[in-house]
Amino acid sequence: MSFALQALWSAAGAAQQAPRLAAAFQPLLAAVSPAVTVPAITAPPATLPVTLPSPTASPSATTTTPTPGLELPSVLLSSVVWITTVAALVIVFLPERTADQRSRIRSLALFASASALVLTLYTLGTAVSLGVAATPAQLHEEDTSWITHFAFTIHYHLSADGITLTLLAMSTLVFTSVFLAAWKRHERLRLYCGLLLLVETAINGALCATDLMLFLLFFSMQVVPLYLLIRCFGGAGRERAAWRTAVAGLTSASLLLVAFLLVIVHSGAHSSDLTDLANATSPLLDKVAIAAFWLTFTAFAIGFVIVPLHTWVLDATATASSGVAAVIAGVVVRLSGYGMLRFALGLFPIQAQRYGTALMVLAVFSAVWGVLVTLAQRTLRRVVAAVSIGQMSLVLLAISSPNTVSLDGAVLQLIAGGLSSALLLLVCGAIEGRTRSVPLDRLGGLAAQAPRLGGFWIFACLAALGAPLLAGFSAELMLFTGAFPVHPYATVFVMASTAVSTGALLWSAQRVFMGPVREEFERVRDATPLELSYMWPLVIFLIAFGVLAGRVVPVIGTGLVRIAASFGGSP
Repeated sequence: MSFALQALWSAAGAAQQAPRLAAAFQPLLAAVSPAVTVPAITAPPATLPVTLPSPTASPSATTTTPTPGLELPSVLLSSVVWITTVAALVIVFLPERTADQRSRIRSLALFASASALVLTLYTLGTAVSLGVAATPAQLHEEDTSWITHFAFTIHYHLSADGITLTLLAMSTLVFTSVFLAAWKRHERLRLYCGLLLLVETAINGALCATDLMLFLLFFSMQVVPLYLLIRCFGGAGRERAAWRTAVAGLTSASLLLVAFLLVIVHSGAHSSDLTDLANATSPLLDKVAIAAFWLTFTAFAIGFVIVPLHTWVLDATATASSGVAAVIAGVVVRLSGYGMLRFALGLFPIQAQRYGTALMVLAVFSAVWGVLVTLAQRTLRRVVAAVSIGQMSLVLLAISSPNTVSLDGAVLQLIAGGLSSALLLLVCGAIEGRTRSVPLDRLGGLAAQAPRLGGFWIFACLAALGAPLLAGFSAELMLFTGAFPVHPYATVFVMASTAVSTGALLWSAQRVFMGPVREEFERVRDATPLELSYMWPLVIFLIAFGVLAGRVVPVIGTGLVRIAASFGGSP
């Protein structure tokens, strides 16, 4: 009994001391958790009864506001862009005297390019799963002010909508395949891999850039590495081809600089960011918009394989090594097509519609000229390069008749044409390594010794032609559906011309692989496991973009919403 009374007396004393202890620890609690305000605890008045909360009281009375956690900025797109530059800087300091040292250089270059591919596919998978509900933040947008000392602000703004992500997947895949194809290269390997990594940084950065000056920086970054790659690793006539490539790139960059400055200065936005320019209150004067439109169009037309500005692409593709040729025809040319959609059409929709007839005439002329150029070629490389003229004329036709269906098809055509051209040129490199780059009329009968190479060539020809279940089929179907109501005769003419030019590829397959076996090619070997390792991924992606077009097209459409709204198309 006395023990119980003693315990009650102790508890009563502790209750009396509790308010004083809480008041003493109040500063300590505030220092440990500054975001949470702890109310001071005071002893209740002796005259007021202590009431307990009713069981039916509203739960909102006891709801606490959660404190925000630490949010780190996303650097995924920056990783995709700059990981190849980091690898190039590391490769500069690596020796290349022994086989192990060269293998280390190849492995590092391949790892960097493959990492960019994996990160891109992860982001593309996120966009496909989210569909049209995907927000820029969910797709790892990065935006910060970069240079503020000019009359306008330059932003480091990277974003990835549906157009960017699909083309970025194509770009990183082509570069990864090219680095695999370079696995047996021994001479000046450090220079070759380092320059290719810099070109990949330029291409990927230009695709992700959402600031005009940032895009121009990345777009210009590819000129010097491409010049050195052609000049140092090309074949006969490489000096002329390298200089023509450099002049074409510098001319395009100069025209873009003038056009972009016109837009920035006359918009009144005091910013080169596309988002700020789209929200600018003062529209461009008509004369300024017309001049900027044609400057932008001409800049991208130089790399767009539009007749008569196409000759440098033929020389560069025919002269460069097979890997560099695959990058030029598969990625560099498609970057100009992306720029035509994003900037020439996106910034100047009214002018694009006004001069739609002129663009249509250029598309028809390029398609017809592409057929004549393709039939006149005498080497496999030049045939593949000439076919790109017809493919890009389809994209120009879509730009001349802009609506969401035709523009979706144009983006798919850029992807399908890039993958099929890269595959064709890599197979060309394998054939040339076995036959010593002989003309078409001296080839024949290779299917008996190299049936797998023949299969890859025919598959790539069918992909370029637009066979069902492949990416080219969905692209051409959407292009025809969207462009025919606007330019019916021109659409039929361009589609027929493109079919004839790509049909020349199938004719080249008959000349190269069919017929009797030539005596000098009796010991030609078939595709090696290494060659299969960089050809099969291109085949798989061509099939995937064709079979899963229904999942990819809505993602592409998210990047065309603003463009479609600007010319009155349904998003």
